[in-house]
Amino acid sequence: MICDRRGKHYLGVAPHGRRQCYRSYTCYTRHRYGRSTCPADRLPADQLEHAVMQALLATYEQTDLLEHAITTARSQAAHLREQHQGELAAIRGEIGKAGRWVCRSTRRPGGSG
Repeated sequence: MICDRRGKHYLGVAPHGRRQCYRSYTCYTRHRYGRSTCPADRLPADQLEHAVMQALLATYEQTDLLEHAITTARSQAAHLREQHQGELAAIRGEIGKAGRWVCRSTRRPGGSG
């Protein structure tokens, strides 16, 4: 996650109170340089992690999104394959020309080879 105030990543932190550990996520700037440098709140780890898991599950349940992504990727791969085949043919042609030029330029006048 990115802090909308400072543009830095959130870090997982686990400060200890008198009796327990308080897991949360906080802006890197706030963690590194102090509360006065970034007013973004700390986010409770359990709630944030639960929300992220729910969002992932909801995304994966939308199989049409994955099917669309796969179809798009296959289409792009086919297009790139055609493009690369054309480039390969052009390169092979250039190599052939260079090979013929080398053969001609290495022949000795009046002799073979």
